[in-house]
Amino acid sequence: MVILVLLSLPLIVSGQFSVGISLSVCVKDNQPTQIRLAFIPNGMTVSWTTSSKANSPTSVVKYGLSKTNLNKQASGYVTTYGTSNFHNVLLKGLTPNTIYYYQIAASGTVGTSGKYSFKTAPEPSNGQFTVTILGDWGSTKFLSLIRIPTDPVCSCSGETLKALKKKLSSTDFFWHLGDAAYADDFYLQTYYKRLFPDPYEALLDDFQCTLQPLSSTKSYMILPGNHEVKCAEIPVYDYCSKSNSNFTTFLDRYRMPGIESGGFSNLWYSFDYGLVHFVIINTETDFPSSPSGRGTLLNAGNFGTKGAQLKWLENDLKKANNRRAQIPWIIVGGHRPFYSSAFDSICDICRAVFEPILIKYKVDMYFSGHAHWYERTYPIKNGKFNKNPNSYTHPTGIIHLTTGAAGNPECGEGQVSPASYSANISYQCSFGQLRINSRTNAKWTVFDTTSSKNMKIIDQIDINIKH
Repeated sequence: MVILVLLSLPLIVSGQFSVGISLSVCVKDNQPTQIRLAFIPNGMTVSWTTSSKANSPTSVVKYGLSKTNLNKQASGYVTTYGTSNFHNVLLKGLTPNTIYYYQIAASGTVGTSGKYSFKTAPEPSNGQFTVTILGDWGSTKFLSLIRIPTDPVCSCSGETLKALKKKLSSTDFFWHLGDAAYADDFYLQTYYKRLFPDPYEALLDDFQCTLQPLSSTKSYMILPGNHEVKCAEIPVYDYCSKSNSNFTTFLDRYRMPGIESGGFSNLWYSFDYGLVHFVIINTETDFPSSPSGRGTLLNAGNFGTKGAQLKWLENDLKKANNRRAQIPWIIVGGHRPFYSSAFDSICDICRAVFEPILIKYKVDMYFSGHAHWYERTYPIKNGKFNKNPNSYTHPTGIIHLTTGAAGNPECGEGQVSPASYSANISYQCSFGQLRINSRTNAKWTVFDTTSSKNMKIIDQIDINIKH
């Protein structure tokens, strides 16, 4: 989301930010930082960052089934767009539903990491799991751009981090629905260069360093939002370099299983986890009239051949639908909502392009962010819905869930009258947990993160499917 009032420089500079704000330099010359995990089929990707000043010629991870006996080793590769070095090592052929221990090996002037652990994805027979889902978060060091005292979403990213840490033991992995660091909201570079040499890069680093207590032990799966496109979301004048445009920083910083699933990097991909096939789409680019595509202000995209994303989605969902006997649930995530009571957040072209494919292959749920609140719809199919609370039992349409209130610096949506298809709206800072209990039952729970001490539940439903 964008607040157009941001274009008023005097309003923003005159006291809305604290000149005393500081970002620690978390990318060190002598140690791996920003350690993060992501699933691959029958394995795990271990990624981390080192300073461009460091001499770290190799990317090596030692791992094993015992913390005291890391008897296996794998090598990887490094990417960069000129600032830091981004390391990726793929650990392949791992046993499902198994705890592994790992350590990043020393390389050149960079020392070893601490020892961490992760658990591999289960097979469908080991059905139960919990995924924590959130969107539109932002660096915990980022103050709100416009202070609205009655808006709980403004700058509650720190509260969200505390709440996520408390839920770490009860989650199997995290799923971030786009708009991660909000570093592009520092497009007022002239002012902020008084504070930071490169505020855009500093906030990208700070966000991933903040994630490390979560992402070093649980997979952190992510998808692209409009705030990942380039260094300035509102290009009053386009000063973003090539390395800060067209998702370049996002592509280097988050290694997702695009290659393994036949998609494209971290922009569109899929993966299996237990009884669920998760599908990630890119609602920003690479389909006709896409909101951040070529010819728009953000002018991004053209990552595949014409129509590549939609062809991939059709093929991926067709295969998944044919495997319903083994993996009954199909859940899709994209940044922009197809339905929302925040009407300026609705992506009409996304709905027109993607929804028919999702309906065709009987997708169960669609998760999104972008609107800075939480909203749940009744199941919807071709514009039709049933307001009966029992409609979540053997639903005849797709359940749309928007969870974009993790604490972004642009604040929340204003209070509105709910759309006719809306079942629940919350303006509180929040994230959700989806618990897959069986082949037919799931429970969706949403927590108010500003009440992180007691984790107040603001929405909860049971979903029962039959395919």
